[in-house]
Amino acid sequence: MFIDQLKSLARNTGSMTLIRQLAKKAAGLIDYALLHQSRAPENVWVGLMNYPFRTILDIGACHGGYAEEILRPRFPGATIHSFEPSPTVFAKLKQVAARSDGWIVAHNYGLGEQAETLTLHSTIDLLPASSVLASTETNTLTFPVTKRTEDIEVQIRALDEVAALLSPAIDVDLLIKIDVQGFEDRVVRGGRQTIKRARAAIIEIQVADLYVSQPSFRDIFLEMDHLGFAFAGVLDQYTDMCGRVLYFDAVFLKD
Repeated sequence: MFIDQLKSLARNTGSMTLIRQLAKKAAGLIDYALLHQSRAPENVWVGLMNYPFRTILDIGACHGGYAEEILRPRFPGATIHSFEPSPTVFAKLKQVAARSDGWIVAHNYGLGEQAETLTLHSTIDLLPASSVLASTETNTLTFPVTKRTEDIEVQIRALDEVAALLSPAIDVDLLIKIDVQGFEDRVVRGGRQTIKRARAAIIEIQVADLYVSQPSFRDIFLEMDHLGFAFAGVLDQYTDMCGRVLYFDAVFLKD
């Protein structure tokens, strides 16, 4: 119906070429929307939801939206430990934790390979894109909203050093989610013993060259393979306007 309306407009205005172009783009968007919905990763979530997770480590929690809106509804019996080094967004994460009746616990430090103080390049207009790694030109060209940044000193700790200190304690039924803008391999190396205990992991993989010294999918795959995990598929992926994959969320299950 929408396409027919565009054609009618073209006949009345004489701008048939322009309207045809707009109609073609609109049809492409409609097709994309239908395809995107039909490929929604429910089967992957259903697969993960078959596990009786009792603890979730939400590494790279930002303001807590993922924990509150995605993890908590799907795994209502799990305690979620959310780690976020940025003081800018930690106040919001604390609010999320406060209204969770104890199911979400907020920790104001990041995780990496070792205990250290690093500079977080906080993206003022898109806080979830903040990283301790410098952005590449590809990143700022693809996402102009990431250009404005401010540098903040943040505390980083190793997961294996803090795991035993967490309260409530980590349960044997463990899910780990890592989304730290190119720093994922350092988190894994600093938490190998803890990650070995997990049943599953969701790890963001950068495909495009977005951050300096970011790991490749091969790097993460080999780390997780060494820890006894098998790559199980993609939970979601994000593309540019030309359809090129920029990054995706990989799911790993215990082999």
